[in-house]
Amino acid sequence: SFSMSETVKEEKCIVEVPSIAIIIENGVGVHTIPMLFIETSMDAQVSNWSSEMKMNSTLRLTMSYYNNVIALWEPLIEPVETEMSNGLSDYYPWELQFSLEVDKHLESAEKEEPTTIIKVKSEQTLELLVTKTCVDVLQTLGNAFSKAIEQEGLIKAGVDAPYAIRNDTGLEIQLELSGTEFQFHTANFLPKERSGLV
Repeated sequence: SFSMSETVKEEKCIVEVPSIAIIIENGVGVHTIPMLFIETSMDAQVSNWSSEMKMNSTLRLTMSYYNNVIALWEPLIEPVETEMSNGLSDYYPWELQFSLEVDKHLESAEKEEPTTIIKVKSEQTLELLVTKTCVDVLQTLGNAFSKAIEQEGLIKAGVDAPYAIRNDTGLEIQLELSGTEFQFHTANFLPKERSGLV
């Protein structure tokens, strides 16, 4: 009898995201104040997904809030302090590690169901620095989101519109805004005596 040994193809996929930075601001148009700064990076490695899949990934995360009184970013998630060999300290983002392994028991003679092992761990403690200023910033941010959801919170009198349409063609134009997210700013709805209409 002749038996062919099955060769397992080595597969590997590497995904690296060096930096994703998100700044959340409050305000309208160019009149905004920064609130939160979130920066994250990730790398992942997936191998042998056709046979016995393994995946390892690391997520790094930093988060800061803007202290308007002293005009500085202050950490909400504290960076991890590491002492170097020269005695100085260096700071790194907090890391979360994720691993997944699927064991199909190919080497075993018995038929067993595949085993999936998932591990989520962090070697460092996640330290949050919550101050009164931080709570005020988060409360202001929450209020801004709730007002943005309400229709009446989208337009406020005395606030500059974020977009302006300027017609230099010399022709009369008509805007069709129905069915879109755009709407006229309240400054366009002038009383008849001020707008010159009779």
